[in-house]
Amino acid sequence: MGGAMASALVLALLCLLEMTLRSLDYGYPTTFFLEDIDTGKVVENERFVWQFYNTQSSLKPHPFQFSSTKDPDTHRIFVLGESAALGTPEPAFSFSRILDRMLQHRCPDKQFEVINLAMRGINSHMIRVIALESIAYDPDLILLYMGNNELVGWQAPGPDTQQVPGMQWIRFQQSLRSSKLGQWLRASVSSLRDQDESDQDMEFFRSHRLHPDDPRRQQVLDRFKQNLQEIVSAYSAANIPILMGTVLANERDFPPLGSLHPEDWGSASVTSFDQAVKEGEQAQTDGNLQGAITHFQEALKLDPRYAELHYRLGPCFYRWKILSPRDCT
Repeated sequence: MGGAMASALVLALLCLLEMTLRSLDYGYPTTFFLEDIDTGKVVENERFVWQFYNTQSSLKPHPFQFSSTKDPDTHRIFVLGESAALGTPEPAFSFSRILDRMLQHRCPDKQFEVINLAMRGINSHMIRVIALESIAYDPDLILLYMGNNELVGWQAPGPDTQQVPGMQWIRFQQSLRSSKLGQWLRASVSSLRDQDESDQDMEFFRSHRLHPDDPRRQQVLDRFKQNLQEIVSAYSAANIPILMGTVLANERDFPPLGSLHPEDWGSASVTSFDQAVKEGEQAQTDGNLQGAITHFQEALKLDPRYAELHYRLGPCFYRWKILSPRDCT
């Protein structure tokens, strides 16, 4: 009984502190959308990402502006996602801009709003928050294009991370960080302050690679699935149609960012694999496509899931198909 009363007292004190901080207008807003009471316009919150990363983060939403109350004759389309949906490196040429122009051209008698809510460097944990908020602004269609940042973004396993945080812990963090109390604690307690944000360069991506058999990979995929299901369920409950897609890659011209051998491989296996690849590369340089394919396939028998070698085989098969009348399949 005493323990329950003590817990209730602590909870009451925390609530009182939260209310006090709110009354003092402490901190910054954490919602993705901000409304201007005077103009009735909705704009992006540049500090939205601070609740996930640190306050020095360079990540910001792409600027947008629309009326909080939608005109009855307007068809409002929201685009949600990551850098691919945003249109990195130049959002002016994103597919949302292309879609906007296509709709205006094909349906000149109708009014469309194609609003890009995507952000560089975020993942499904942030997109879920944005999606739930967006329902209040009466969209007619949602375009959801995501899936690239789960293994390298916020709450993804790092090179020194042994355990992947569960969804309950992540949601608790989100709730605490978005509160005034959480902002005060992060600003006041040095041990709670975030480390400097790492640049997502090639070295960063290499250090965050996970082997296909790494159990942490499936845990991350399970979290992604749960976030996606909650997004879809929320829009479905509001009778808002949603069109989903995952990020595509130009497999012919875009090589894998990295490949890993099985973790239990010994030096003998690595030596045999490297020798077969070396012979294949030499045959390819000499113009012996059939020989290159043979050596590369020998290497793949040793490690069938080595991504870079599959990429190397593609051009060999392609060129051999063109140069030889025989069926090379």
